[in-house]
Amino acid sequence: MFCGSIKNEYREEFDRWQWVFGKTPTANPTLESQLQQEAQAQEQEQRATLIDSIPKYYLSGNHDIGYDLDHGHGKVLADRFIQHFGPLNQVITIKGVEFVMVAATTLETSVAHPTIHQQTRDFLSSLNAPPKDSVRVLLTHVPLYRPTGTYCGPLRSRSKALRDGRGYSYVSGCSFQILFDIDID
Repeated sequence: MFCGSIKNEYREEFDRWQWVFGKTPTANPTLESQLQQEAQAQEQEQRATLIDSIPKYYLSGNHDIGYDLDHGHGKVLADRFIQHFGPLNQVITIKGVEFVMVAATTLETSVAHPTIHQQTRDFLSSLNAPPKDSVRVLLTHVPLYRPTGTYCGPLRSRSKALRDGRGYSYVSGCSFQILFDIDID
């Protein structure tokens, strides 16, 4: 049994909706409400402009370009990622810190399309040693190798240890051999 004002309940829900999604135009707006709506629209536009001005970089992963798929499919997925999000591998420098973004799912010869694999190898080979006082950070979607059972720290949401997992288009870490193949100083 409902005890209360249905009108108040709907009003509260409508107000919550407007708080989350912004004010909606009214059927017969007053001058004051029109000015408020225009101010809110301008504020939302400024927010959108600010967000759009922040550079965005994308790092491919197994859900984007696959892992251990047939080579034709993997190449199509990689080409689609490049078309919509940019290069699979790239270097970005922000305030003197060099971020090296590598498509880790393309590192293993046995599972990556040969062309995509070679592009990643060529990218890694093209990196020069950074100056002595600089910082270089390697970013990969798939973690580099860690022994099974390695402790991942207290903030890990699932089990505290990393397990070696592989499945359809999925791997929890690169193979041990990859560590010897990557040398970016």
